[in-house]
Amino acid sequence: MYGLPANVDLSFLQNRDLDQICFGAYQVQFNFDKNVRVFIQNAFSYVDSVGSVFEMKTAASSTMLVDRLIGKTVTEVKPSQDGTLQITFNTGEKLILYDDDKAYECYEIGNREKTIVV
Repeated sequence: MYGLPANVDLSFLQNRDLDQICFGAYQVQFNFDKNVRVFIQNAFSYVDSVGSVFEMKTAASSTMLVDRLIGKTVTEVKPSQDGTLQITFNTGEKLILYDDDKAYECYEIGNREKTIVV
């Protein structure tokens, strides 16, 4: 909805361990150590360690796949100008978040100091 700022600094996501995933009717919450969080309110993709892509259309559809990310560490965070955010874990697995809904917020990233709503 709002896009990612051109000069966005997401270094606070780097080297974070995923401690918890919470599933709601319309949101998936990824809670990392150091109070870092990623909340997804829109469709997103999960890429497994061999490169297979799974499109998650709803929060409920993601439960069987993304739970394997618990305990994994973020090794790379790659934002794009179109609002897409790719988060890579130490196993090669990835989350790809999209800013593809102009009417509603798609995802939120934050820590104690700031929150970025896209």
